[in-house]
Amino acid sequence: MIDESGTGGSPEGEAGSSSPSPPASDALESAALRDSTPAAIWLVYLAVMAVVDSVGRWLIPAFLPRFVQELQLDRAQANWLLMAPLVGGVVAALAIGVVVDRFWRPRILALGIALESAALALVALASDAFRLQVALVAVGAGSAWFMTTAFAVVMDAFSPRVRGRVFLLIFLATPLGAILTPWLANSFGRILPWQTAFIVPAGLGLALAMVALVLRAPMRGASEGVDPRRLKLHEDAGPIQADYVDLMVNSSCTYSVFGLSFASFGIAGVLAWAPSYLTLVSGAQNPILERAVSLVAIVSQSLGLGLGAWLADQARNATIRRLFLVPGLLLAAAAALMLATLQLQTERAILAGFGAILLLASVDIVPCFAILSRVTLPSLRGVGCGVAIAARLLAELLAPIAMELASDLFSHPDSMATPFGRVLASLGAFPRALPGFDSENLGAGLLVLIPIFLIAGAVLLAGIRHLPRECALMLAKLRAIPRQAGRSNRSNPPGR
Repeated sequence: MIDESGTGGSPEGEAGSSSPSPPASDALESAALRDSTPAAIWLVYLAVMAVVDSVGRWLIPAFLPRFVQELQLDRAQANWLLMAPLVGGVVAALAIGVVVDRFWRPRILALGIALESAALALVALASDAFRLQVALVAVGAGSAWFMTTAFAVVMDAFSPRVRGRVFLLIFLATPLGAILTPWLANSFGRILPWQTAFIVPAGLGLALAMVALVLRAPMRGASEGVDPRRLKLHEDAGPIQADYVDLMVNSSCTYSVFGLSFASFGIAGVLAWAPSYLTLVSGAQNPILERAVSLVAIVSQSLGLGLGAWLADQARNATIRRLFLVPGLLLAAAAALMLATLQLQTERAILAGFGAILLLASVDIVPCFAILSRVTLPSLRGVGCGVAIAARLLAELLAPIAMELASDLFSHPDSMATPFGRVLASLGAFPRALPGFDSENLGAGLLVLIPIFLIAGAVLLAGIRHLPRECALMLAKLRAIPRQAGRSNRSNPPGR
């Protein structure tokens, strides 16, 4: 059974220890958190760092035209500049999770922030395409390093009743960075050399990296209401191979990661394709329309994230399944709405349709991370967060590539004359061209997102029946003596 706080309440008959009463649970939680930096300080620190991280990442597309002009890059090289941070992020997120689970997390956090900051400075100083690409890969690696470590700390510092709101504040840094970056780029472009725009977040990041060294992370699992002495046993013992095998076969963890990756694929596809599709529909370049797309995307995603955070914080024993149920149904609705949007003819109606799709698809992000925190042992949360972040970044990397392949394939009369091409045309996906440009079938690319959203929804719905049992199982394991007790893991120094 899951207790009313949402943290779980499985009896410990198998573990050999009795479950604490609610007052005792609160006292134990306070004791486990007493030696760590207060959660409010962690919240402010991670939120500020997330904004700096977001600004640094958004500076890359903002200055892409300048990179192309000064380094004389072709289109393929320019596209690689946008993909390089994602490649670095995928590799770093997969690799750093094991380190986060075994070593002192504030130091790991400081190293990740310092890596990203140094890489941003190198972006400003890059004199050729190769150096620029290497620096951008490092930017993405440092960003993923920071996010993986930050989410693992959040899961231990904040109880399940408020984790959704904390995740929300970190995720909202992305749209806030999108708003601040153009102002930063324009301001420094008029007063100082454009490279200064990269130096400012790099300097702030290095300062924040130094601050991380004086912070103390909570004991792993401190927010779960378990005896701190038992938590200490798990922390000292560390994970073993069997724990990683158990994580791989954990259904709730698997479904949440796969659902998150497919939903992220769809979100990235809409963000990449919506401006071009609206330009084709309107028949001309329209700066006002482009700004409207950006504004609608920011507002829609923020609302979706907020709804997901509220859903995550409201989950209790009777409603825990809603963490899978509601996002799964909304993703299915997003697929239907995508099909309807392609039948619309006016720019405003299409823009509203894209905004609604982004809102529905964004609801699942916070609940999926909340699920990971409820079914993953504290000694494995770095790995869990790293895999989830890597899956998101990989989806963002592949979405535009897959959609461009579909668009190019059905941009020619011969392919549209096939039975499948005629079906696409009946759904509103047919080649269009702006004056002076080749025809493109952007609708075919957008239709790729319909099965993607349906798969994401089906995966999340499939996880409904496993979630209550696996939440209780995680707490039962945490209250039990670890299998590897007695073999102290010396890689976990005091301070965590």
